[in-house]
Amino acid sequence: MPHKHLKDIVEASSGLQVVGIGYVDNEGHDYWHSIKKDNLEQYQNLSEDDKIEIMRNFTIYASISDPHIETGPLGVLEAAALGIPIITTDVGWARDMLNGAAMFVAEINELKPLIKSAIHSSVLEQFRINARKVIDNWTLEMYINAHKAVYEN
Repeated sequence: MPHKHLKDIVEASSGLQVVGIGYVDNEGHDYWHSIKKDNLEQYQNLSEDDKIEIMRNFTIYASISDPHIETGPLGVLEAAALGIPIITTDVGWARDMLNGAAMFVAEINELKPLIKSAIHSSVLEQFRINARKVIDNWTLEMYINAHKAVYEN
């Protein structure tokens, strides 16, 4: 789906292997077909166990969205639980919980230099540790209270 910016992630990752996990919506538009697949391996309909095994090999996890759309905290939560450094949009749960555990992009043109620098960063291991700490310290009560704060205002 265009709002998840897979095409931008693939293009920004030129020369690097990209693994996509999730539903490919190719009905009604040509977005999926416009993505170059040279460095993209796409998985759909995986069991949770298979998805986790694939994700364990990630160097970084990129979850990019349009500025007003949260790409869904589930993938980011899964990456954090696995201690995978995250590059994401500064939206929603990521903005609230991932300080020190993720690298944020405000504009899509920031993605390529951020991916290139992240891959070779000496702080990548610290992001990995911090991502896992987010999950270790996160509670369902924190999640509920954050939602209450949004919807009670």
